[in-house]
Amino acid sequence: MLLSKIRCLLLFTSVSVHLQAQQAPDPSLSVGNDPPKSNKELLAQLDSLLTFAVGPDSVPIRNQANYMAIRTLIEIISEPANYSVKFDSIGALSVLDAPDQTFRLFTWVVPQEPGSWRHFGCVLTHEKKPRIIGLIDQSDKYLDRNDTSFGSKAWYGQIYYAIIPKTQKYSGNTCYTLLGYDQHEPFSRRKMIDFLWFDDAGDVHFGAPLLETEEKDYYRYWIEFSSEASAAMRYDEELQAIVFDYLAPRNPRNKGLYFDYVPDGTFDAFLFRKKAWEFKSDVDARLKSMKGEARRSK
Repeated sequence: MLLSKIRCLLLFTSVSVHLQAQQAPDPSLSVGNDPPKSNKELLAQLDSLLTFAVGPDSVPIRNQANYMAIRTLIEIISEPANYSVKFDSIGALSVLDAPDQTFRLFTWVVPQEPGSWRHFGCVLTHEKKPRIIGLIDQSDKYLDRNDTSFGSKAWYGQIYYAIIPKTQKYSGNTCYTLLGYDQHEPFSRRKMIDFLWFDDAGDVHFGAPLLETEEKDYYRYWIEFSSEASAAMRYDEELQAIVFDYLAPRNPRNKGLYFDYVPDGTFDAFLFRKKAWEFKSDVDARLKSMKGEARRSK
């Protein structure tokens, strides 16, 4: 019944042209004059709206559903008593808690025209007066930037699926390591190591030069692979390392064309160090240490 009502509402709601552009959660949005709903009702409404936002309807319908979902999410998390509300039942929404419980990170994605996606997100701070910081997806403008930090209004959009329970310092501020997934392009996908930190004014930033390789220090690091393949990037607690597939083109002539890149059965890693993550090539992820014979063909 709720789905039916929402569909009718969406079909008869005028869609602003601005909904084609990025819409970030705005704490000042009004949620209307309807009688207050319980958390259970609001969570069910949020789930239904996000179902439409990722569903087969037209782009205007998806964007309008997403706009309404943002308003519903804000209504839930604006209430300080709801900081720890569980969103586990909402499959389209990723919610991650900082290891020190200082913030929650919400991310999701809405399909746009065929072969393109727009990411959405916000950070909810755990303070006496919690703040909701909307994230504006600008990854199209900064597609291959791994050499700088971005603020909340120039976010490299992705779905974050893990916050690693290890922190480091950057510019004197606590830096949290994130793992994310970006559908990126019609024929290739990305998995990424990124960082989140707050400056002295409390503003959120993404990216920090804490990924050390012989080549340079990266602010974020990704692997890009064929949309037909699956590649792993995960944190191994025992190894204290981020382990990920090494990728190579199926056809050697396609070097640099990532639509043809797939895992070759070997792994690289970033090892946790107090000051930064240290890159190590060709590791044996099955071992309890990073020592072992190289197995990668040269």
